[in-house]
Amino acid sequence: MKKYVVILLFNEDMSKILLMKRKKNPYIGLYNGIGGKIEENESVFECCLRETIEEINVHLMNPRLLVTCTYPESNKLHKNSNIELNVMYDITEESEFEENEEGTFEWLSTDFVLNTNNKLIAGYGNVGLFTREILELENKNDFYKV
Repeated sequence: MKKYVVILLFNEDMSKILLMKRKKNPYIGLYNGIGGKIEENESVFECCLRETIEEINVHLMNPRLLVTCTYPESNKLHKNSNIELNVMYDITEESEFEENEEGTFEWLSTDFVLNTNNKLIAGYGNVGLFTREILELENKNDFYKV
């Protein structure tokens, strides 16, 4: 099983999220979080810290694990079956980041990302779902009020 980390970075008031518009597959031309493969003998947190330094030269202060998703090998609907996806998040300064071979980086409004039918975002709407959960956990929105 391949293991990955995706990192969702928010600005201070969590009104914006930093996403990368990918230059290569998977999800070429679509927005996704920062991240990559977990290397052998590397923890989820170590990978998260390494990937943010490699991709945007940011040293995270308090990365948190939101969820670990396992996509089974028999999943015919998902292109990337037989993977473990670890979703991390943190808050960082809203600044400009240089593009690299992976893609370009943009601060997008959380409202844009929360639309799970948004065809410009990778991952079958899961980035929007993860964003909703993070905002709820951080008491930024009350999505589940009855």
